[in-house]
Amino acid sequence: MNDTDFKILFQKYLDDAITPEEMQLLQQQLRSHYPTAAIEELWETTLQTPYTGPRSSPAQLAALYGNVKPGGKVAAMKWRKRLPYAAAILVLVTAGSLWYYQSAQRLPHTPTATAIQQPVMPATGTVTLTLADGSIVKVDSLGNQTIRQAGARISKAGNELVYASGNAAANGTNTLTTPRGRQFQLKLPDGTRVWLNAASSLSYPTAFTGPQRKVTVTGEAYFEVAPNPQQPFVVATARSVVEVLGTRFNIRAYEAASQISTTLVDGAVRVSADQKGISPVVLKPGQVSILTATQMLVDKADTDKTLAWKNGYFNFDGATLQQVLNELQRWYDIDVVYEGNVKNIRFGGELSRSKSLGQIITALKDNEVHFRLEGNKLTVLP
Repeated sequence: MNDTDFKILFQKYLDDAITPEEMQLLQQQLRSHYPTAAIEELWETTLQTPYTGPRSSPAQLAALYGNVKPGGKVAAMKWRKRLPYAAAILVLVTAGSLWYYQSAQRLPHTPTATAIQQPVMPATGTVTLTLADGSIVKVDSLGNQTIRQAGARISKAGNELVYASGNAAANGTNTLTTPRGRQFQLKLPDGTRVWLNAASSLSYPTAFTGPQRKVTVTGEAYFEVAPNPQQPFVVATARSVVEVLGTRFNIRAYEAASQISTTLVDGAVRVSADQKGISPVVLKPGQVSILTATQMLVDKADTDKTLAWKNGYFNFDGATLQQVLNELQRWYDIDVVYEGNVKNIRFGGELSRSKSLGQIITALKDNEVHFRLEGNKLTVLP
């Protein structure tokens, strides 16, 4: 195979249009004919915009190309910032084996690839808005339409729902809900902006009256609170309350999770637990509070990791296998089934949320973990 043929196949891989047969051929060429230096050169020339950052060292390339796990316990993934070339090649080199494994499980007696697993992309459910009277609006179908309630005017601007204050005396409660695989933004009547992660909801009044601006969240949300010292902003979850004046912070409070975390980007917040005997804490920028069933812990926050979802990425640094699969389940609307015990391994790295589930699984695949994907059912094999 000459370099032109290789570039054509590699571009088809980047476009997610490569067939299993072509993937196998590309793998064979990578393994037998392309040293790491040549791979890196071909990768750069294939991209429309050549990479201008620091190059991977030979040791880093060799480690990723051989699928070596740092420390023997952490599964390496695609490192978006540090090793842009070598990690992408690693994903490519291992991808074919997963595709063929899935095909063989489904079609043990059929040599053709007519029933190959279709790529599972991020789920595309409907974002809904529940109004004060109980009626439900499909936000995606709003277009340029404006909803008028006694207490507010509601309009849609791209991926953001915008509230303008109306008659405060007719105040009511609205709830914005995102399904699996969807995120959405909201601008509240006071100017506060909220980003909702997948499988989350935010309940809020159509006008903020009284001494507090109080909202309730389930799932995960990022807040940029409009300052108003005379009317503190309060966020309630199932087991905690966060009080702020004007700040940026993230709350993670999924119902199935055993912990509720609040990460402060800047400003100041006071986090209180509903449970008696747990003292409230005041966070400083760069800190995270973690509420368990028995205590409130404060630690240094990794804000890049915490806000990766808002910026379009999965960040799995230090995540367990179960934590990783919980994230994938919310984003791709899949059912995860475990055959045998869950392996005690941790992952590291950052991956785009725009990838198909198959591409994510390929990047996660490790010698100690195997998957089988059938439709929207992902089985973790022993």
